[in-house]
Amino acid sequence: MIIYILVLVCVFGLAMGSFLNCLAWRLYHEESLWGRSKCPKCHKNLKWYDNLPVFGWLRLKGRCRFCREKISSQYILMELIVAGLFLLVFLININFNLAQIPDLFFYNDFDWTWFWILLRDWFFLSSLVVIFLMDYKWFIIVDEVSLSAASVMLFANLLIGIPWYNLLIAAGVGAGFFLMQYIVSKGAWVGGGDIRMGLLMGLALGWPNIVVGLLFAYFVGAFWGIALMLAGKKKMHWNMLFKKKGPPSDEVIEESALPFGTFLALGSFVAYYWGDKIINWYFNLFF
Repeated sequence: MIIYILVLVCVFGLAMGSFLNCLAWRLYHEESLWGRSKCPKCHKNLKWYDNLPVFGWLRLKGRCRFCREKISSQYILMELIVAGLFLLVFLININFNLAQIPDLFFYNDFDWTWFWILLRDWFFLSSLVVIFLMDYKWFIIVDEVSLSAASVMLFANLLIGIPWYNLLIAAGVGAGFFLMQYIVSKGAWVGGGDIRMGLLMGLALGWPNIVVGLLFAYFVGAFWGIALMLAGKKKMHWNMLFKKKGPPSDEVIEESALPFGTFLALGSFVAYYWGDKIINWYFNLFF
């Protein structure tokens, strides 16, 4: 019975991975979310069984049924990664105590509070996945995801009893931090999407975990940027930091920009589950 539940969670995660891949693509290309899936090359409608997570890609050997163009391995990788993350979130919500599963689902009265928290966490994870993917591929954080997720997380967190003033402080810190950079640089350092992402982080993480999420994102982003510069794949445009103001050109973005929303999504996930532990570890080092 325990294995049955875990398999169901993984299958659900695979289906969500497939959906989130599709969602990110359609949001970026401003396509309807309700139409049938098409090959991005020949634009022919795919068969329903071609869209089966993992198995559809494997059955077609990574190529379109009609034009035989390659289908990016991103699809199967994202499906597997999201399935693993959904399983991880489920295990975190039961404190990795597999023996608790029968009690939750079969033997006792169903715990709707626990289930609501699990759905909230899966929703937040799904939002982070879309933000991670879209910013990594196209350097964009769309309001349809960030603001919708911020609204849902505010409602969900208030419903489970997180104080409104805690969320308000965290939202002010998250959004205000990026808003200040946006005003000072006139859009050279961060974009409007980062401000909305900061708002989402604050309403999801609360105070003081918002600080952990931001610091983690900046540390990881800095190390990644340095690694890319050492590898000759990125270069620093110092005038964007100290002289020129305003949104960067496409050339500057290609040469030096990092998909910072990707790192913010990673920082949000880490702080969401381990922020308190990281804060306690840090203060125990000095106090």
